[in-house]
Amino acid sequence: MKLTKVFFLLAVLSGSVLAQEPRNYLGAHAGINLGTDWPVKLGFDNNVSANGQVQTGNGSHLGIVLGRQRENSRYELEYQVGQASIDSIQASGIRQAGQGDLKYQALTINAYRVEPIKESWDFYLGAGIGLAKVSAPQQAAIGGCNCFREVSDSGLTYLLRIGVDHHLSKQNRLFLQYTHLFLPKFGGSPGSEYGKNDVGSVNFGFRKLFD
Repeated sequence: MKLTKVFFLLAVLSGSVLAQEPRNYLGAHAGINLGTDWPVKLGFDNNVSANGQVQTGNGSHLGIVLGRQRENSRYELEYQVGQASIDSIQASGIRQAGQGDLKYQALTINAYRVEPIKESWDFYLGAGIGLAKVSAPQQAAIGGCNCFREVSDSGLTYLLRIGVDHHLSKQNRLFLQYTHLFLPKFGGSPGSEYGKNDVGSVNFGFRKLFD
């Protein structure tokens, strides 16, 4: 259902793409992702499984974009990466400190609706879809069980985004945005299977337009 809504939003947001002469742009952004809890299914060789959890703290988020912009719309190709420290792990009611970082990278096609809100300021709303790779490191044994194993996998990802642009000049933009990135499940059994989850991030960036 969420995926259908993203496709619909992409179509609506890109509806005015053919209306005006485009301008190309390059951009980059950096910020923080917000800590979250990841459900983990712990599988064993004897087909027994248990539920666990990984809790991450705030981490770093970076991205670069290449796109085209018209007066009221934008569309772009974006590559973004992020990581968050694993603060704790939990299984069978036992919680202990985690180690290492959970990492992700995503390549998406995004579309936006852009509306002026004040002189030299724009508001935008967007959505995107693409592929993501997520990985988590091996964790120390918990309760005598080596349950949280190193895993990595790829799958479909999509995002929702809201932000504001500030026009420094005809070519230069500063922006502040919030992104909600929906990541795929990864890993498998026997081993650790991390369920689908979403990561929010707040980013500050710069975009350069070219005539």
